[in-house]
Amino acid sequence: MQRKKTGSDTSSPVLPTCSVCSLHPACQPWNLEPEDLRSLERIVERSTSVPAGQHLFRFGEALQSLYVVRSGAFKNYRVDSSGRERVLGFLFAGELVGIDGIYPRRHEFHAVALTDATVCSLPYTSLTALMERSEGLRRQIFRLVSKDGVYSAAFSAHSTAEERVVGMLMNLSNRNRINNRSASQIELPMSREDMGNYLRVPAETVTGVLTYLERQGLIELSTTGVKVLDMSGLNTIIRHK
Repeated sequence: MQRKKTGSDTSSPVLPTCSVCSLHPACQPWNLEPEDLRSLERIVERSTSVPAGQHLFRFGEALQSLYVVRSGAFKNYRVDSSGRERVLGFLFAGELVGIDGIYPRRHEFHAVALTDATVCSLPYTSLTALMERSEGLRRQIFRLVSKDGVYSAAFSAHSTAEERVVGMLMNLSNRNRINNRSASQIELPMSREDMGNYLRVPAETVTGVLTYLERQGLIELSTTGVKVLDMSGLNTIIRHK
């Protein structure tokens, strides 16, 4: 994905195609016509920095753009009637943020940067107009939207705490693979509290499960995430749900 070049930006170089952009596959498997690619490049706004802790958008705000994460990570969450935060999911490089607002045209939750991040903006009005003319791009966007449900399906209501934690790790591993990153090196930029909130288990339980998995030789913990040492062993836990 290239950076949009404006009239006042004549001296700035155009960014090269981003290898982790979730729209990048549109250039190959969907065989977009050169004209469609040029149109897409024209509507993509320049890469924007989002500092850790800053919101990309908040609940109730009108949908203006969809965002492709170029680097960093985001957390989607809501605040319930009692003022408690409910974590809904996490988004990483190569993934699309903001699709919650497509149907109501207003965002259904908050999106906050977990780390310093960068995003490319796709103005929604311009994007939908382009999708009407490009079947390939339309299929690609629909594919990304459908993947969002898979990203959020890391556990079921009857899963144990161990199954939920392992399910989340395997979910993130698969997403890494889809986005051409290491399936065994999983970043966990969120806090244990955020993980527990998302998985609906106490934070100390998340810590306990991760420690247990390390002792079993299935993973190796680090300050930034985990390294999967035995993928089949983790898969066995999920298959026994």
